[in-house]
Amino acid sequence: THCISSAASDVYKRQEEIGYFRYNSKSKLWEVMLSNKHTLILKRNTNSQKILSLHPYLLQISQSYIINISYLASIEDNNCVLLPPFNDAELLQVSKSFMKKLKEKYPCL
Repeated sequence: THCISSAASDVYKRQEEIGYFRYNSKSKLWEVMLSNKHTLILKRNTNSQKILSLHPYLLQISQSYIINISYLASIEDNNCVLLPPFNDAELLQVSKSFMKKLKEKYPCL
């Protein structure tokens, strides 16, 4: 169980409830996409390093996305395909610099 500081309050979520995080460039805030299809908006002082420190299964794929690799089914055309319930998620594109890091960490991809 991880404590995620949302804009409203501290929320405790299990790692398996978290599909991915996305950075909302309009509001300049990170958001977390949950397995129940809800979105939590995180506190303003939340950054990618703070998110990545929550669990070793969280992996940054671009400046705007951090995924829970336990939901990663495959990478097709530089896009992450996630397992249900996140299989209908938005396009999660892996940037070139993060793809290199991803392949170093997970050579089977």
